[in-house]
Amino acid sequence: MATSLPPLLLQKLQRRGIVADEKKEEEVFAESYDQEDETKADTGKEKYRGGAPGCPNKHILFHVCTEFCFDQWQEGYPESRLPERYLEQRKKMLRNYPLPEGWTEIYDSGMRRHYYWNQSTDEVCWLSPRHPKAVISESAPKIAREMWNLNSHKAEDVADEEVNNKGRNRSGRGKEGRNQHENRRDRKNAMAIAKRGRGAEDESDEDSRPIAELTERDKLKRAKRKGIDPMDPSAYGEAPEGAWTSGLVEDQEVKTGVDVTASGPLFQQRPYPAPGAILRRLHPDKYPPT
Repeated sequence: MATSLPPLLLQKLQRRGIVADEKKEEEVFAESYDQEDETKADTGKEKYRGGAPGCPNKHILFHVCTEFCFDQWQEGYPESRLPERYLEQRKKMLRNYPLPEGWTEIYDSGMRRHYYWNQSTDEVCWLSPRHPKAVISESAPKIAREMWNLNSHKAEDVADEEVNNKGRNRSGRGKEGRNQHENRRDRKNAMAIAKRGRGAEDESDEDSRPIAELTERDKLKRAKRKGIDPMDPSAYGEAPEGAWTSGLVEDQEVKTGVDVTASGPLFQQRPYPAPGAILRRLHPDKYPPT
């Protein structure tokens, strides 16, 4: 009926309390539904606080069961299908080492075996606590949950600290920030001026540096700037610059006997001396003149 009234009339009636406010009723119902959902969630958390019933990875400290574990492993391996050999060994162990007071045997469908739980201390053990090889400790899901909560709190603290630092940096920007910006700009300008002034000096320094300090790219740049063939030994080594005849013996007439001072065509430098004359000139001790 309230929805069929005009909007203005409906507002006046709601202000006077004649017509109930539908929004408030919806909010009340929503709050009751939320409380029921929270109660159900708390009950489910208490029921599955040890992880998924059939998950075989619950004994791993770094494992926290998720929805995948519940969907994949579901209820796990049924206790009725356990092998007879295992059941006989369990009964024999309990006969020899009965459980102390306060300890309860619980079947783990994910691990396919029984463990023993102390209700007062919340400690667990795979064997009877009186067994000589028994190791009593906290449950792995409990330790994993504590580690998860600790890491999540650390991550939140780090995020909060980063946010606070950013806030302090923003609030601290003022005259000091402008001064720092101006100082950086002055340093950049000074470096640019010094770099332009050292332009010619850098080229001479690069030429005077030892070849071993130059990289392959620097060597090619140096050869290109000087007009040297990159294959020339002076371009990549310590050899001096020169022609292909540099370093050879200039006194070729000692070995060949040819008159290199003669001008004109090549035939004017001939005839060559006899081979015997060349040998006698090169090795006068072995071939004395006759």
